[in-house]
Amino acid sequence: MKQKLLLLLLPVLLTGCGTEHISERLYTQTLGMKGSKELTLYAQTFNGDKPFAAGGVTMTEALRSGEAAQGGRIFIGHTELLCIDGSRTLADVQDLLCNQGISP
Repeated sequence: MKQKLLLLLLPVLLTGCGTEHISERLYTQTLGMKGSKELTLYAQTFNGDKPFAAGGVTMTEALRSGEAAQGGRIFIGHTELLCIDGSRTLADVQDLLCNQGISP
């Protein structure tokens, strides 16, 4: 009986669908990072909206600040262009590649 129930629920559980709709996310096309102590993040999205800026001490903090200002989750996995000024460190780049989801 448990196996039949599992077989009935399996297609529903493996759909990969989340509760967040695709139009609720902000997909960045261009991402810029500037600043040595305080990070300023500049982003342009694929939907053609005006570029926006957000600030924070860390990359995660700057992204969360941008999400609050823009009213949606920022997804940077499809970023095509990344601009980093000379004051950013290798650790920031590693954070983008390893923790934030930008592919090399």
